[in-house]
Amino acid sequence: MRLDTPSSRRGNFANSIREVRWELDLRGFKDVKIMVSGGLTPQDIVVLRNAGADSLGVGTSIASGKTVDFSMDIVEIAGKPLTKKGKFSSRKDVLRCNKCHSVLVIPDGSSIPQCECGGRYESLMIQYLRSGTVSTEETPAKARDRAMAWIHSSINKDEPGVK
Repeated sequence: MRLDTPSSRRGNFANSIREVRWELDLRGFKDVKIMVSGGLTPQDIVVLRNAGADSLGVGTSIASGKTVDFSMDIVEIAGKPLTKKGKFSSRKDVLRCNKCHSVLVIPDGSSIPQCECGGRYESLMIQYLRSGTVSTEETPAKARDRAMAWIHSSINKDEPGVK
């Protein structure tokens, strides 16, 4: 069994591991091993092993380069909103304001509100695959150009020292 509790979900990970171990043992699943991951550091190893973790995923903390932490979760099955505890089910739309650059996540298909700053929210979603077939002509070079254009448009050009 794999438990993944990144720091953004707060709480005491060691206590969660002890609870899961208790419940597994109580139900006769003493042979089930517990693997944990999710932003773990070398300092977490002793605490989590003592709590009952059998193996630990510490990839982010040992990477030599800068990491980007993200996850992907199932949020819908056959059109029915469904997800694991602690996540919001259903498809979503991710919007960014064209004026203040704030980000808003709303249920897919919802009406797009006006940003409080007076700007207009625009969807950041791009569908790359449809039924296993590539559905966009975007290449890595086009994606990079789009990202760089957004970065350049976000820089406050009036700030001293920023060019």
